[in-house]
Amino acid sequence: MATVNYTTPYCAVILPSMIRSLVRIAALCVLTGCTNDGQRPDTLRGWREKALGGDDAAHHAAAPAPSRTTGDDAAPESGAAAAQAPAVQPAPSAAARSDGAAGPREPVRLSTSGSGRLLTVNGETITVEEILQPIRARLVENAQTQSPNDYYAGLVKAVRDQIITEVAERLVWREAKRQLTEDTDKQIDAAVERIERDRIQREFGGRESRYEAALVEEGTTREKTRLRIRRRLVVQQWVRDRLLPRVSITRRELMSYYQQNQHEFTKGGRVEMFLIDIPLRSLLSSSELNDAARLDDARRQARATLEEALSKIRDGTLGFEDAARRYSKGLNAQSGGKWGFISEPLQGYWEAPSKQVLAFSAGQMSEVCDGPDCVYIVKAGGVDPPRVTGFEAAQPRIMEKVRQQRLSAMESEYLQSLLEQADISPLDPFVQAVIEAAPESQKLPR
Repeated sequence: MATVNYTTPYCAVILPSMIRSLVRIAALCVLTGCTNDGQRPDTLRGWREKALGGDDAAHHAAAPAPSRTTGDDAAPESGAAAAQAPAVQPAPSAAARSDGAAGPREPVRLSTSGSGRLLTVNGETITVEEILQPIRARLVENAQTQSPNDYYAGLVKAVRDQIITEVAERLVWREAKRQLTEDTDKQIDAAVERIERDRIQREFGGRESRYEAALVEEGTTREKTRLRIRRRLVVQQWVRDRLLPRVSITRRELMSYYQQNQHEFTKGGRVEMFLIDIPLRSLLSSSELNDAARLDDARRQARATLEEALSKIRDGTLGFEDAARRYSKGLNAQSGGKWGFISEPLQGYWEAPSKQVLAFSAGQMSEVCDGPDCVYIVKAGGVDPPRVTGFEAAQPRIMEKVRQQRLSAMESEYLQSLLEQADISPLDPFVQAVIEAAPESQKLPR
């Protein structure tokens, strides 16, 4: 299958007619929600099965107990910031589910507009732009790196997944916001502010004007974006307040996580580096740096100098630090070649000696070595070995991490289960409108 470079006109690439026909058939099946298991195409239950891969054995095998799915409904901007969101105090609901979580009080009513560009959920509208905004960046990247057929298949699935997320959130949002008190309302506002500020600082260099311009390009506004973040935080906390009592984690599960993720509990060792080095550029003029013959001469001269230094160190005539002050032309020559402790390789010019010394024992010294742009002798001073946090000490951290993973999976399953009760008019017009507005959609096979 040919891969299309999207910087050239798509019409310049001719797909075989058989492949085009197959793509049309596959797209029709996906868009109309046709199934082989008797699910009705006009229910979001059928959509859920299609989006999650049906009853595929590998899908179920990968899911952590007790949940059947592993969808990630993390907060939209920063997990750390979202974690600071206040808990929404739950209130008893008459619509209690058998699994202990409360469902929305009102029947689910969904419909599409005549133009297909709006989806209405219990009186609240979802626009094409609201579906595309969270997935647009990923779609742009995929459009540039994938073949048209692969991109099209991924686009349809991403749109389905996002519609499921948006509808599910609105089903819970109306119920969840009833539980907000004046205090928690203010705390939610503060959490939204933190998340927004974090994004502005991280992605736009702290400039609000650039952030707001980017939102306009995405087809949204700052007000709508803040509402999206707010809704996600409230819904997530509301659902988790009801699911948390159901989370049960055994000591065996904690030990299994500890054994499979040892790197998380191992603090790397560090080595004190001493370096005598002669950069080749220190022996040449700028005009000679591109002269291969002069570079070879400079390397031989540098090696001869450091062989003399190494001989004096070994026979005790000079200590390493004294030899560095006399012979080295590198950065820390006057400090006796001291670089302090390092725990990982340095970048650029010093990469080779730093990698080498990290494997040394205390006091070990190299021969005269050739680096890409230098000649050097490196020595290890003090060595602090890696430290491993024991299982008992690590248990609280593991417990929190496993609990959050379990809650994310249960939250995703719960939100998607709400959709099974929704009988709706065909979603084809809305899906088609989203796909037509997606990046590079005009170049896709139909």
